[in-house]
Amino acid sequence: MPPEKSASHLAATQRWMQRFIVDPASDARLIRRERASARVRVKPSRALKSEERVAIYRGMYLLRMNEALLSDFPALESAVGHEGFHRLVADYVAVYPSRSYTFNDLRQHIVRFLATWGPKRQRAWLADIAAVECALADAFDAPRSGVLTARQAAAVPASAWPAARLEATPSLHLLSLRYPVNDVLPKLRDGAHLHAPRPQATWLAVFRRDDRVWRLPLSEPAFVLVTDLSRGVPLGRALRRAAAADPDLEPAVLHSWFQRWVAEGIFAAVKRPPARRRAGTRRR
Repeated sequence: MPPEKSASHLAATQRWMQRFIVDPASDARLIRRERASARVRVKPSRALKSEERVAIYRGMYLLRMNEALLSDFPALESAVGHEGFHRLVADYVAVYPSRSYTFNDLRQHIVRFLATWGPKRQRAWLADIAAVECALADAFDAPRSGVLTARQAAAVPASAWPAARLEATPSLHLLSLRYPVNDVLPKLRDGAHLHAPRPQATWLAVFRRDDRVWRLPLSEPAFVLVTDLSRGVPLGRALRRAAAADPDLEPAVLHSWFQRWVAEGIFAAVKRPPARRRAGTRRR
């Protein structure tokens, strides 16, 4: 066979095998449908037919997907049960198959998927668990960056702070949740099977510091403020918005929040606006 035809044949076989492995159809229906193609493309062994040999890889694919997602979502597995998690993974990768060399990308659609998967009464609970575990995994995998220190913050003149913008570390994830997942997450991750608690709005910051991932519960006003700051809203405007949302907020409380966030290392840098040139001066 000429080299160009050999390469074309190999590429076609690879595409066919990928379709066979990730196809969401049941094994029996898939094997019936693809039996002729399997016989053409794959030789039988002494013990197995052509289609049975390829089906082994299909089974291995689902097991590998299950293993990869379980490493990121142990609490979710506890919530749905062992068999339920297998069904969840099979249903999920049928819609969002692995398309990357890294399993880090496999989890990116799981929260959206859970919004329509399983009993309706459990969807928000499961999606919140997955959101927290996604944030933990993403924070761990986030790029490294510098950290704004208390000394660097203290070096900024008071007059520059209202227009200053804070840059969040790449690992920071801010979550608005419908259930108090953070309160029960350790039990779920230890294997406890817990039913959904009563809904309760909670807010959470997830970030990496010193090669460990941390969870920091927030009040709603603190969540609103740190979200504004992480999006680059100037500090003065962000503080005015926070005060308007909660007129009872005291400056001392705001100051304590900011001190803690800097101490926790959730900001990478502070960016001050460029100094204005005096009128009548010329740049050389």
